[in-house]
Amino acid sequence: MAIGAFLPLALFLLIGGGVGFRLIGLWRRTRQLPELSLGGGLLVVTLSMPLTALGRVPAFAMEPSGRILFTLGLLAIGTGVGAIVFFHYWVFRRQSSWGRVFFAAICLLLAGSLGFMAWCNATGDGVDAIKTTMRPGTLTLLGTIALCFAWGAAESLGYRRALLRQQALGLGDPVVANRFLLWGAAGATSTLLVSVIALCAVRGMTIMREPLPLAAMAACGTAMSAAWALTFFAPPWYLAFVRERAERPS
Repeated sequence: MAIGAFLPLALFLLIGGGVGFRLIGLWRRTRQLPELSLGGGLLVVTLSMPLTALGRVPAFAMEPSGRILFTLGLLAIGTGVGAIVFFHYWVFRRQSSWGRVFFAAICLLLAGSLGFMAWCNATGDGVDAIKTTMRPGTLTLLGTIALCFAWGAAESLGYRRALLRQQALGLGDPVVANRFLLWGAAGATSTLLVSVIALCAVRGMTIMREPLPLAAMAACGTAMSAAWALTFFAPPWYLAFVRERAERPS
């Protein structure tokens, strides 16, 4: 892995994991489901990346230890993404019957695709053969993840538009509207990242070893981690900037 791709990716893992850790700390005080589901989801998703990468190290990718690490990484992906989707459902659509159906369908798609990929990983006779066999599951998983983040982005940006209409009437908090903007931007960036990874998977690349997907993870991951940090733990100077900008005449 080139150092130019490794450093932003490491920064993404540190910030994403740090935001998740701080949200878990917030949950310990509030005992609210959104903090637990999102904080836990971010922590587990960031953990999944090194696990899957270690599981594909050529020296022991086909050894039992490599297969186990890769399977644990898949389990972490499913658990983390499922928790983030639950956050979207609980915050935006828990009173909606279609929201419950959509959440259940996403969980089934995650479980099915990841179970198929784990089976391919356990029974395949080589990394290239495993990649080819599990490709339908990989593409299903990536499409499901992209759908999850696109849903969250659409919901968040829709709420921001409603808050902006309130602000035009002298109501609402510009900081809250900005948080919805940041979370929506992070979701859109996540969707873009997953789409790039899906394209790489179609071309037969090993996601955690090839320069293109690593560079995409580094670039999009840096933007996502910055948006996450500003959404939940913005410094005072940033909050002052948001409020000052909202007070300027349009």
